[in-house]
Amino acid sequence: MKYTIGKIIALLLVLVGFASCDSGQECYEPVDVRSHIKFSTESIKRDTLDKGGPNQRDTISRAFFDTTLLNSRITLIDVSTPIVFSQNNGSIYPLLNPDTNVQRYSIQFDSTIARFDTFTLFYKTNLHFISNACGYTFFYNLDSVRHTSNVIDSMWIRDFVVGNDAKAINVSFFFFNR
Repeated sequence: MKYTIGKIIALLLVLVGFASCDSGQECYEPVDVRSHIKFSTESIKRDTLDKGGPNQRDTISRAFFDTTLLNSRITLIDVSTPIVFSQNNGSIYPLLNPDTNVQRYSIQFDSTIARFDTFTLFYKTNLHFISNACGYTFFYNLDSVRHTSNVIDSMWIRDFVVGNDAKAINVSFFFFNR
């Protein structure tokens, strides 16, 4: 009898332990925070009006187009195993490292042409509470972005906060369509 009561108590303790681990809540928010880096081509068109007259005017227009980055190669630098993004679209969604404040990338817009650019993201890491069910995750505040200008013409930090907003574009790079 004593042996059976011990088994019942042990079984009850195990069941109570399992029941206490289940909070009954599910996490419906993303906990993997990714930055969104977008690439666009830039085209400049120059039109001359009233050719040859004294009131000759030039019109310069700039147009920006999404690019698909066909045959592109984007590599994370300064890690033991380089991470390569070789997607055929105009954006990448890299994870940032909460243990450092800098991430460097090498980009080759066309893998058949040996022209590279590099860009470096400088950021600060913040611990962010999402909910009881989801726990904590890291958000990031972009401080600055530096880049070389072999193919990249310019850049724009559109949203300094890298959080769980899936629609936010953090950085846009523009390069001339050559």
